Amino acid sequence: MNTHNLKNLSVSIPKGKLVVVTGVSGSGKSSLVIDTLFYYSKSLYLGALSSRSFDMGEGDFQVERVSGTQPPVALKQSVNRLSNPRSTIGTLSGMDGLMRLFFARGGTPVCPACLGPVDKKLQCGDCGCFAEPLTPRQFSANRKEGKCLTCNGLGRLPSFSADLLVPDPSKSLEWIWDNAEPGTFSIPSQRKVFEAMCEDEGIRLDVPFSKLTPAQKNRVLRGSDKVYRIQVRKVTNEFSYDGILGYMERLYKSTSSPARQQALQRYIGDAHCAACEGGRLRKESMAVTVGALRFGDFQHMTIGELVSRLQGGKFPAQVREVAQAIQKQCQNIEDVGLGHLALDRAVNTLSGGELQRLLLAQHVASDLTGVMYVLDEPTIGLHEHDTVKLLETLRRLRDLGNTVIVIEHDETLIRAADWLIEMGPGAGARGGELVFEGTYEELMASPRSQTAACMKNRQFALERRPDLQGWLTMTDFQRNNLKVAKVAFPLNALSCVTGLSGSGKSSLIGSLRDEALRVLTARAAKRDVGASLKGLDGLDEVTYVEQKPIGRSSRSTLVTYLGISDAIRDLFASLPESSKKGFDKTHFSSNVAGGRCETCKGQGSLEIDMSIFESEYVVCDDCGGRKFQEPVLEVKLNGRNIHEVLSLSVEEALSFFTPKQDATIVQALTYLRDFGLGYLVLGSSTVTLSGGEAQRLNLAAELLRQKKNRCLFIFDEPTRGLHFADIRHLLKLFNQLLEAGHTVIIIEHNLDVIGQAHYVVDMGPEGGDRGGDVVFAGPVQTLTETAGSHTGRYLKDHLKQYYRKEANVMKEEAASARAPVEEAPRPAAPTKAKKTKSLQR
Repeated sequence: MNTHNLKNLSVSIPKGKLVVVTGVSGSGKSSLVIDTLFYYSKSLYLGALSSRSFDMGEGDFQVERVSGTQPPVALKQSVNRLSNPRSTIGTLSGMDGLMRLFFARGGTPVCPACLGPVDKKLQCGDCGCFAEPLTPRQFSANRKEGKCLTCNGLGRLPSFSADLLVPDPSKSLEWIWDNAEPGTFSIPSQRKVFEAMCEDEGIRLDVPFSKLTPAQKNRVLRGSDKVYRIQVRKVTNEFSYDGILGYMERLYKSTSSPARQQALQRYIGDAHCAACEGGRLRKESMAVTVGALRFGDFQHMTIGELVSRLQGGKFPAQVREVAQAIQKQCQNIEDVGLGHLALDRAVNTLSGGELQRLLLAQHVASDLTGVMYVLDEPTIGLHEHDTVKLLETLRRLRDLGNTVIVIEHDETLIRAADWLIEMGPGAGARGGELVFEGTYEELMASPRSQTAACMKNRQFALERRPDLQGWLTMTDFQRNNLKVAKVAFPLNALSCVTGLSGSGKSSLIGSLRDEALRVLTARAAKRDVGASLKGLDGLDEVTYVEQKPIGRSSRSTLVTYLGISDAIRDLFASLPESSKKGFDKTHFSSNVAGGRCETCKGQGSLEIDMSIFESEYVVCDDCGGRKFQEPVLEVKLNGRNIHEVLSLSVEEALSFFTPKQDATIVQALTYLRDFGLGYLVLGSSTVTLSGGEAQRLNLAAELLRQKKNRCLFIFDEPTRGLHFADIRHLLKLFNQLLEAGHTVIIIEHNLDVIGQAHYVVDMGPEGGDRGGDVVFAGPVQTLTETAGSHTGRYLKDHLKQYYRKEANVMKEEAASARAPVEEAPRPAAPTKAKKTKSLQR
């Protein structure tokens, strides 16, 4: 095999086994398992279905022979193909179909007029109206027979949001008006009629919004029918008060000013449809009950709650078999660590790992045998507690007679594998070789295995910083399942937020991020803003690095994604030779007309459409794959033309560019080298990057955007897709940020990284409604002794197995990392951090 960086590889994979393929990021794992084995096997299988397409296995695969393969199924990490807002967990898993059948068979029709009961003839005894016989279509939000016509079956409508208008309920009405976005509701006439209404209704302007009665809040937001006589300057008119939301809705429809529309849009959010209360069905469908529960009640429950309800529920005999089928599928989903999700959860809100595990649960329910399953890092986003459940699911698939091949870095899956394959030894051009194949015991004895070396030697690079510089404290969390009254994070330290899936980690960090951004924005505008977040005096900026895919356009390259392509083109454009030829920076871009080869449009290759087969690509004859016209290639910077510069690796480019003259370029490339990506080529397409490479490139791009001195960095699972060896590069980055005086907060499940954190906030104790609490907040050593913490239990075993710590170091950390009881103290002046011993194996 020679796909991508694979080097004449030959490998044998045992059937009917759980096989784990590991190796550093970019070592060739995906090239072997997905790009070669899966796609070639798929083409052979599809070709065997029809004699007219028997040659589908002879495509553009760079492989001599694949024999003995099975029908393949790949479960990848991608939500792009399932971005339809109507796609939910219920529809994707097929449980909505079962649920519709459950209600159509077991429910009782209701009167379409008064929603009351009907007799056997389907007639209402009160109003005489007739109901329709129940069918599954009446419980489908995608069918005209069942969907709510107001929201077209979506359950939500864009509208002006009270939550966006009043982000902090502790603020007074006077403060809300004074801090309104210019051009919205805070004009003199509206202010005067508002004050007249408040005086008439006895509503005080100086009390917190949260202290108003529901009726008073409704008056403020929605207005009343009364008319008030108001004088503005010398003109007196009669005005009715429409309420803040009512006025903005009317203004948004009538204004033609783009600036005013943009200002008003800041208060627009998605709200539950009032007609169906977010249930997406028409009112008569929503009123049908089975076992005293409506269709919407089942949709809003978490999967775990649904399992319990179906186990103990008493349902009509005609739907018991359907109830058992729903329960079985729910149990499969709970077993892969998704029990905290609800059936009405939109699929486009799931992470790639969550979607992959949801599809995995479907295949377990299908009872297929003789299939080759290929999974791409299914443990991403999983707590160790959930990883154990996932492992049992993978074993069930294997025991059914299937071959399960998993690309994975997780230690639990590596230990449990029947057969291991390691790619490497390095990444990119230094990878693509078969480093090891065999059992776990044989792996640990292999001298060539980086995986074994890292598992045996846990010497990570993060230094201890017990001298904290203050606290960031937040109160009054109001998001999703959070039940937190207060939480604090130390400044100039690495804090880790942990917990099971759905325990409230993202909600906690999201609330913290939004409040920090709001306060810092108001502070920059010199507005007086009260906040539930204290301690921001020690920070200037917030940078949030989330889990998002990088650009996947074929024209997106390493340098364009990092934003240094302009700097490179400027260097070429500034050369005397460019001036003589009349070239500007656009002539050195392969994405615009001017200097690029117009035959291939700067792609370097031409696509040949092969109809029903995959397209073939051939090197462009006019430019020879160099992407630019000959006159442009004659211009050379330090002896290299633009094509040759873009063909340099990151490490080679760092020797080519000078730090003084090309500071922006060198800084970006230095980040990549420090992240372990020095082997990547500057002009390489982002399409060819592995998941781990893409994640680190995304991190580097975010870090390059920092402008201010003291920053709060928030990372959402930064170790996703990273091998043990790559985590060392990540911890080195955290060290650099801390040395520069920044504060780092991460959401993380990796036990090695959690063990290195200065401070841990563990959410839980479970997921969904059983989560949302702070189970623990403090130093790592105390976490391991905390009863009721799933994280603490697994971390204790992990540290005991791999690390030993000096007692005095642990006591020092525990004493220095205690959160403030009442209020975050004002950050002290920066001092040189005292270094103490790091974790030692």
